[in-house]
Amino acid sequence: MFRTFLYYLYGGTLETGSMSTDDIVELMAVADRYETSSLRGMCEGLLVERVEDGSAFALLQVADHYSARRLRVCCVRCNAPMLPVWPLRVVR
Repeated sequence: MFRTFLYYLYGGTLETGSMSTDDIVELMAVADRYETSSLRGMCEGLLVERVEDGSAFALLQVADHYSARRLRVCCVRCNAPMLPVWPLRVVR
């Protein structure tokens, strides 16, 4: 993944067509480590496009780890119907 990172740094482009979700998460980790906010944002956008019922909880963890606000909002919205609704109890 580091080679992909270097291609982005020196070329300014990123070929994402064949990248898996795991590859994008790994690239986001590299971008975060080397404080490349433009690449981090690009990875976050790609992950937002891949949020679905089966991946939302895992990507929510990624969003929280990397403080990816857009990704977090998207994951929470996707999971909202599945979250339990608990009745409020007043403790006196």
